[in-house]
Amino acid sequence: MEDLIAELDFSVVDLMLDVGHATKDSVELPPERRALSFLEKYWSQVHYLELKDWNETSDLNTQLGEGYTDCPGIFNLMSSQGYYGWLTVEQNGNDGWRLGRSPLECAKISRNFIREHLGA
Repeated sequence: MEDLIAELDFSVVDLMLDVGHATKDSVELPPERRALSFLEKYWSQVHYLELKDWNETSDLNTQLGEGYTDCPGIFNLMSSQGYYGWLTVEQNGNDGWRLGRSPLECAKISRNFIREHLGA
């Protein structure tokens, strides 16, 4: 990823970060630091965020706040940098059935987490 970013012309390209995939796939750091570390380094080039969480048990079907993604840290960075752009909350699949949750309940868990930590 670092090599690709080094080749980009940021006058014509913006970055977007899926924080769940960054947490899962950027293996050079502990999971809790992965997405936030990327954002801290490339904040000025990132123009769009997709919120998702990840853990080994439910993979990317994890509701916000139930995985390793440091969402409160990301929210703090957004606030300190004055980010008022769009956010997408992606809920892959529905691992909630295994936990006895409906898709609506899973969506509400993520929504309530955002409201609690971001005030949205």
